[in-house]
Amino acid sequence: EGWYQLEGGYRWTGPTATARLSRPADARQFALTIYMPQDVIRDAGGSAVQPALDGEPLPARRFTEPGWQTARWELPPGAAGPVTVRLTSPPYRPQRDPRQLGLAVGGFGFE
Repeated sequence: EGWYQLEGGYRWTGPTATARLSRPADARQFALTIYMPQDVIRDAGGSAVQPALDGEPLPARRFTEPGWQTARWELPPGAAGPVTVRLTSPPYRPQRDPRQLGLAVGGFGFE
């Protein structure tokens, strides 16, 4: 839930987006790669994300620089298996676009 169609090399989320991933037993980090458009910096001063894994929040991160960037969170050891990922971001409404957006996500997963 909360995902828009693919646009080039990324997919916009809504203010809240969820996905189901498989966590490997040896995963030590969660990584999120986003594209920060110059318009979002100009109009909103950037954006932020609050990820949660199976309802357990990770520290929020703020993005204020344009372009591609990857945020990583250290994870404690955990069991392999399915994990529900929730990404929560401040809503952003671009000019001439009726959608309420969150982040432009290029990829995410366990490392």
